[in-house]
Amino acid sequence: MGLLLGGQDAERLCAHYAGTALDLPGKYFFRAVRNHHLRQEYHSGTLTGSRADHLALKYGLSRRQVLNVIRQQCHFD
Repeated sequence: MGLLLGGQDAERLCAHYAGTALDLPGKYFFRAVRNHHLRQEYHSGTLTGSRADHLALKYGLSRRQVLNVIRQQCHFD
């Protein structure tokens, strides 16, 4: 949620709905959003060193998974 909304807004949402069951989009949606952010960061030019290694660590993926995501196209991009 923090990736979608930003940390502060995600915390507010959790505090507001504490104890309430929420119907959230499936993991496919969250994966698509994560991949979109990953591609943006990869192509932003702000990372130094191995971009794939840095993003793999950040997103909890392997280097190969990051490179596969970079090669894929998505309707968010």
